[in-house]
Amino acid sequence: TATAGGGGGAIADYGYESSRLTGTVFSGNTATGPGSAGGALASDSESGDVLTAVSMRANSAVDGGAINEGSDGYTLALDGSTLSGNTAGSATEAGQGGAIWVEDTVLATDNSTLAGNRALSVGSTAGQGGAIWTTYLSGSTAEAYGATDLSSTTVSGNSAADGGGIYEGSSGGLLTDSIVSGN
Repeated sequence: TATAGGGGGAIADYGYESSRLTGTVFSGNTATGPGSAGGALASDSESGDVLTAVSMRANSAVDGGAINEGSDGYTLALDGSTLSGNTAGSATEAGQGGAIWVEDTVLATDNSTLAGNRALSVGSTAGQGGAIWTTYLSGSTAEAYGATDLSSTTVSGNSAADGGGIYEGSSGGLLTDSIVSGN
């Protein structure tokens, strides 16, 4: 558990090299406190990250129940991974990205599943992106990089007041052979 507005309930990666995680399970991790980020993984790696055959379930943070990634135009790649039952938000802060929160980052998934994640609302502030929340910093050099590319990916059973499955606030995206249903 990371506390006091912390990032990365399991891993906080703020280096300059890409992290590669393979066949790893992240379960029940929490980043707590105001503005907490990445229940399982918080990364600002400047090189992007690659997750292969990774399972992230029942993790929580305010922004990015499982993953919070801000890599200045690099890529967060998920291949054959499952993110399920993660929660963004708290009793006092609305959540963004039940499973994944990305800023200035290309999100690329292949053969992955994002299911049963949620972004909580608080009062009149809506939770956004039950599975995915993405944006770019206006005016940044990375504006063109904040795209979402989902290939052979299932996004289902996620919930949020805005964007039950996906909240796209970046440079658009591409869905190929993917299923988005029941969000």
